[in-house]
Amino acid sequence: MWEEAREAARAEARRARDAGEPYTGAELGAKFEKGETWGLERLAEIRAEGGATRSTVRRQEVDRAWEAVRVEARRARDAGE
Repeated sequence: MWEEAREAARAEARRARDAGEPYTGAELGAKFEKGETWGLERLAEIRAEGGATRSTVRRQEVDRAWEAVRVEARRARDAGE
């Protein structure tokens, strides 16, 4: 029972993080009728898993945008535009 609640909180925290709306420890704890410390512990557990941080995801988005610009510039150059 306890582990199910912890896993549900981790899943919800991952979902919110991936949607760009991360929880605070207090918010996550309140959602599961627990305290701030409990929520912070779940957030720490998902951070320890690794994965992409918000800054890493943003960097990847910027890199993809720049690559699209480079591809279009090469296309225009090769077409003589």
